[in-house]
Amino acid sequence: MNTATPQQCALALEKASYIAVGTGTINRDAPPQVWVALSEIMCINTESKSFFAFGSYGWTGEGTDAVDLRLRQCGFLQYSEPFKVCMKP
Repeated sequence: MNTATPQQCALALEKASYIAVGTGTINRDAPPQVWVALSEIMCINTESKSFFAFGSYGWTGEGTDAVDLRLRQCGFLQYSEPFKVCMKP
């Protein structure tokens, strides 16, 4: 998400059968580049795709939970609960 365009990220996510999205938490949220890439995803025909959200954080860890919620709202199947690690990028 840091080196590709949001459209390239969305295309890769749409082609994938399984998605793992990692994010840090900055200011109690996922960083802007994560949201820009996820906003490009077409939330159509996602029910057959599984995802997993993971990330690191310093204090609160909401970024990973927010990504998890967004992908569930788009209809993706949650593979497991979000995995978060404190202070281990």
